[in-house]
Amino acid sequence: TSYPADFTDYHDIQILTTLPNIQLATGPGGVPCTQSLFDAGSCINTTNDNVTLNAKTAHIYGAEWDISIIPLPGLTINSSGSYLDAHYTDYSFTPPAGYLLPTGTTNLPGTPFPLPSWQTSQTVTYATGVHDIAGVPVDDVSFTAHYYWQSRYNADLRTFIPSQRTGSYGLLDLRANVTGIAGSKFDFGVYMTNVVGTPVCMPEY
Repeated sequence: TSYPADFTDYHDIQILTTLPNIQLATGPGGVPCTQSLFDAGSCINTTNDNVTLNAKTAHIYGAEWDISIIPLPGLTINSSGSYLDAHYTDYSFTPPAGYLLPTGTTNLPGTPFPLPSWQTSQTVTYATGVHDIAGVPVDDVSFTAHYYWQSRYNADLRTFIPSQRTGSYGLLDLRANVTGIAGSKFDFGVYMTNVVGTPVCMPEY
């Protein structure tokens, strides 16, 4: 059993953001496009580029757990997971030469990292102790059920509509293993992932 916790004070976080490219842009009368002219909508020939920058600071709190119990011979139950609370405390940044800040605020303290807060994994394995299948000796036959669940991805939704928010989901996987067939090192396994066909929605960046 383990229960580690963590706190991180994060500086100069690498982010990918969309910035207006003004290298070919001009303002009224052909003057250079400045931040004030761009904010007023007076620049032409601007384009939008994805640019990698460094945001200033963030705080990350988190905890993990991993618990295993064996309530009966051959039966192992494991529960593991994590909690993450990651937010920017200062999202401001300086655009590189040839770019401007996008219209509107770019300092978004409290904006969460685009990650789920909760992730959990539950596994139940039963080793049957069977040592013979139709006259063929085996080391063991085991069955495993694994369930994974995560909460929705966090995101700043100020520029999106609520229906675009991703949701939480859980996935059930099943597996059967036969090990040490006929006294050899040959094993055989059959598995099925996402048994109940749960739809999974992953965010686009």
